[in-house]
Amino acid sequence: MGSNWSKLNKYLERGDEAKCVEIYTKSADIRRKLNANVVVDELTLDTYLHVAAKNGMCKFVKLLLCQNSGNPNKTNRKKQTAMHKVCEGSKDPVQHECMQLLLQWHDQTNQVDVNARDEFENTPLHYAAMKNLSTCVQTLVANGAYLFVENASKWTPCDLAEKNGYKDIALYLESKMIFSKV
Repeated sequence: MGSNWSKLNKYLERGDEAKCVEIYTKSADIRRKLNANVVVDELTLDTYLHVAAKNGMCKFVKLLLCQNSGNPNKTNRKKQTAMHKVCEGSKDPVQHECMQLLLQWHDQTNQVDVNARDEFENTPLHYAAMKNLSTCVQTLVANGAYLFVENASKWTPCDLAEKNGYKDIALYLESKMIFSKV
């Protein structure tokens, strides 16, 4: 059958939040020893928190942040944070709920960095605009995401929304850019 740890990792990779939460709840060993910042994918260097955020596993993300020392600013091999990963998902309401949890996180000296840049200079706003996550885009902007930031290809989030055919997001970002204080 496998250990609880191997089951947890299998369900995490599949995005099965209910099973992850069930195993977490039933296993005192996992509750005690789980470190949200431990790498679970040696290829990408994604942590438990990265994978849960990308898969929109909000209940599990909350457990990782609140009870297992999750740090959403920890980066993977591509320099992506949990906020980048949540914006790679495709379910806007679910991704937005996870984003809200990440935004609530803070420790003694840090808050989640909504303007973190990955290896290609993309911010979470670039990803949200590319994935048509309109609620996430609005929340990132409301929380100080830089509108004019260009990635390594010199594309702004607005440019990427337009390039991918997401006119509503492009118009929203453009209107914010016009009326922003640069």
